[in-house]
Amino acid sequence: MMLRGDLQPGARVRLHAPSPTVALEVDTGVVARPDPRWGGYYIIRLDKPGRYQRADGEVEPLYEIREAGDNLTVIEAPGLPS
Repeated sequence: MMLRGDLQPGARVRLHAPSPTVALEVDTGVVARPDPRWGGYYIIRLDKPGRYQRADGEVEPLYEIREAGDNLTVIEAPGLPS
């Protein structure tokens, strides 16, 4: 495993500490894209859907999550030896 640099779409990553309002089945996913509005953040497509608890108490499925790059470890990246 390696710590992240600039992540490219398709990189497989592990999340270190998601928000307490999120319950994950698994802590892995694939970088879908950098977040265009939040520098240093990425949209991660989760390997299995998680659950997000909204402020009103409702729970909804979560297929993608926004995470800071420093909260991710690269498991496998396109173009790098695994």
